[in-house]
Amino acid sequence: MKKKLLPVRWTVMAANDLERICDHIAVDNLTAAGDILQKIRKAARDLERHPFKFRAVPELVELGLPQYRDMVLTPYRVIYKVTDDAVFVIAIFDGRRDIESLLLERMLYGK
Repeated sequence: MKKKLLPVRWTVMAANDLERICDHIAVDNLTAAGDILQKIRKAARDLERHPFKFRAVPELVELGLPQYRDMVLTPYRVIYKVTDDAVFVIAIFDGRRDIESLLLERMLYGK
């Protein structure tokens, strides 16, 4: 029996995160910006086949939100949620930052 593929959908916020990351890198190295863009896009596409391959986000599990998963592409963390119908890429953060503070900032200020 063939496994059901789940379409990968990007939230506006996650797409903006990726754009900001690439813009920041492109200031110093356009090639590196293109490389990271392709790396993250490819990894996200692979989630359609293996959505549960990566761990639940530890910081969110502690807050009672185990449905969010975390794909680490050093130094970035791609946060996503798997539903019955799709995989939603929620956010992309620099893994060296405090994710709890970043998520709180987004919830309070929409940044």
